[in-house]
Amino acid sequence: MLLHANANGESLSPNAKSTAERIVGFHRVTKVSSIIGRKTSEAVTISAYGNLKAAANLMRGRQVPALAVLWNREIVGLVTERDIVVALSIHNEGAGFVRVKDAMSPRVVSISPDDTIEHAKLLMATKRCHHLPIVDDGKLVGILSLGDILK
Repeated sequence: MLLHANANGESLSPNAKSTAERIVGFHRVTKVSSIIGRKTSEAVTISAYGNLKAAANLMRGRQVPALAVLWNREIVGLVTERDIVVALSIHNEGAGFVRVKDAMSPRVVSISPDDTIEHAKLLMATKRCHHLPIVDDGKLVGILSLGDILK
């Protein structure tokens, strides 16, 4: 557990529930890692060259609202339920055959397990997104959703 001093320089010794929490001033700050531990599913991925029908089936089967899109083991984007709805409105019946790479959100901002929930909220607000890949040492370890934060 990390301890910090308050504005008067006095050491704070919090009664934090886990090492994923720390005290800064008088506010408890929760790390992203605390949410990873309570999530029931790991990050689900799909190839950039998969199609949206496969993506939708994977989302439904795994009960997740977003998939990390991989190309050569690198995260190149996220595909969300909303991306599929937009493709459906454009391509009608042919939407299922659209490649994931053509419907995904390509500019993805990631966070680390050591980032704070407040930082994640700020990123979601400024980047106008509801999902952030969680990357630790270059490895995808989860996807943080706005719903995860609100729980």
